[in-house]
Amino acid sequence: MNYTHASTNIGLVSILSLILVISVCVGQSSAQEHAVISFAPSKPLINLHEPVFVALSVKNGLSEEVQIDLGFNRKSKFDIMITDPNASRVKVPRLGEEGFGIDGKILVQPGKTYVQILLLDGWYEFAKSGTYQVEISLVNQLRIQSGAPVNAKTSGKFTLQVGPRDVYKLTKVCEELTRMAVDPAASAEKATEAAAALAYVRDPVAVPFLAELLDDGPFSKPYAIYGLGRIGDIEAVETLIGALKIEDLELRSLIRRALREIETRSNDPMLKKRIVNAIDR
Repeated sequence: MNYTHASTNIGLVSILSLILVISVCVGQSSAQEHAVISFAPSKPLINLHEPVFVALSVKNGLSEEVQIDLGFNRKSKFDIMITDPNASRVKVPRLGEEGFGIDGKILVQPGKTYVQILLLDGWYEFAKSGTYQVEISLVNQLRIQSGAPVNAKTSGKFTLQVGPRDVYKLTKVCEELTRMAVDPAASAEKATEAAAALAYVRDPVAVPFLAELLDDGPFSKPYAIYGLGRIGDIEAVETLIGALKIEDLELRSLIRRALREIETRSNDPMLKKRIVNAIDR
């Protein structure tokens, strides 16, 4: 098996450090002879429609390398259970393993800690205010290099409080994510991670920022299309229709698909007509 050596996170920690406070330690682990996995929200209190980030931390206190398999794109090997504000428990489906992506096998050196930021909105929509209980488990056991399993707890549980919608805070989050997504000095990985987070801001506040990604984001145009499709209001629809002039055939196909999905779920006859007329032109 091919494993990636790691002692730090894969990039989103540095991207979001300006707007998030993440209480994790990367580098030397404690002297205790064991491995520890933990999950912690970047902020225990957020406002409605803000992205939800969770820090996965794997601390290797053993005297040999520890192997982790996080699955396709380092995301597909998690089981997530969420209890919503109405006390309904939802087992969230695992993410798929189709398409192109990065390998999820990681090697953590002795005395080091691996940290990865998970965008929880990719699994579940926190659609209303209130208190959520989140339980996350890594499907695979940790293993040492010989393949033997490590006796380590691979699950965690935390409480997330979602407050009322706050337009000012949402705007600031969108501004920062957009700045990072279109920064010409940013790597493709960092830009796309920021764009992916912005695409999960399911709020009309995000529309002008997603529109900017369509114009200026070399790595993030598909995420902008997905985000506008999720919002689906008239401003988002007009932005998508205006982008049908894009020369890239694949992007135009994504835009048409997003518009069709909005048309299918919309109950607004005028909006549906606008979409049908634009697609049929």
